[in-house]
Amino acid sequence: PNGIHTERFCARSQELSRQELALETDLKYVGYFGSMEPDRGVEDLLEAHQIVRRDDPRVYLLIAGKRPATLDLDRPGVRYMGNLPFDQMPLALASCDVIAIPYRRSPVMDAGASNKIAEALYAQRPIATTDTPNFTANFPEQLESLRPILAKSGDPTSLARSIRTQLEQPILVATPDGFAWKEIADRALRNILTGA
Repeated sequence: PNGIHTERFCARSQELSRQELALETDLKYVGYFGSMEPDRGVEDLLEAHQIVRRDDPRVYLLIAGKRPATLDLDRPGVRYMGNLPFDQMPLALASCDVIAIPYRRSPVMDAGASNKIAEALYAQRPIATTDTPNFTANFPEQLESLRPILAKSGDPTSLARSIRTQLEQPILVATPDGFAWKEIADRALRNILTGA
């Protein structure tokens, strides 16, 4: 698997993280952080967010990452944070009430093992995710906890339901084992030494 820096990506104070990023403490934030190619489902997330905002205009969408020129983020309640430096990513994750993983089905995404999913899980924030193998195949234990609220891939209405559920009755899942850099390096070294 891809490794993550588990000393950086861990549970943090939401209030302090928001203060460090100059975010309002009285709003609800749904976050998406990472690449924004069409297969990542950011367009679906933008639509889902607008559905959720109809019921609660205090729900804002925080987005950070490299934005394609064709992606319109100029919508009510959307805050584009640009490309955040690595040291601010844990703060951005901790600032969120829900972290969205809106991936679509595609040969590339289905075969992936996204670092961003592991970072979100280690940040110990509720996640709203789609039913793509990038999540379901790589995080089977977490899948069991989230199965009732998995969103259909490519379906903004389904994603909005998942986000709304996580905002109203959050489900936190256990952090997965084996994603710390040291654990991955130790396994690799054992395999090299034993010829496995």
